[in-house]
Amino acid sequence: MKSRPPANLMPLFAFRSSGGFTLIELMLVLLVMGTFATMVVPSVATSLRSNSVEATTSKVHELLNFACLSAISRHKPVVLNIDSERRRCWVTVRATSLPWIEYEEEKPESRTLAVMEVPEGTSIVITRAESPSFAAASSGTWETIVFQSDGSAEDAIIELTDQRGEPREIQVIGSTGEAIIQKEDVT
Repeated sequence: MKSRPPANLMPLFAFRSSGGFTLIELMLVLLVMGTFATMVVPSVATSLRSNSVEATTSKVHELLNFACLSAISRHKPVVLNIDSERRRCWVTVRATSLPWIEYEEEKPESRTLAVMEVPEGTSIVITRAESPSFAAASSGTWETIVFQSDGSAEDAIIELTDQRGEPREIQVIGSTGEAIIQKEDVT
């Protein structure tokens, strides 16, 4: 028969039941989690906002490429429309009206090929090459960039800016219609 060790040699918590956590343990865990959350949330929010303008720039870039390729494949001008006030971008092509079809209403003017919503807080400004010294920017409510049937367009720079004022630029090379996202200078 084994004898129990004297009480002064037994660990302090040796006879504690393992039924759950104490209130102090739970409060400590909540305190640690709260401290961690206050450190992480601001950096995640900043990252999401930064990704928002990058994602919007990428989507506008895709619309520019789509408009250029659509003009080439359809052998007719295709227009990228940018409406800053309504926060929308869309690609249209002039609809073909066939002379042997009788239209109940007016002949169709244009057809929408693609639409994109611009996130709130993002502004789009187009600077055109035909402007003196490439400096006059247009931030009117509705701007267009026309891609001709050979894919060419006018030279332009599209600047997207988010709420924090971080700009992203897309350059449209007129002779080829190529759209290039300008990378930030790392200094």
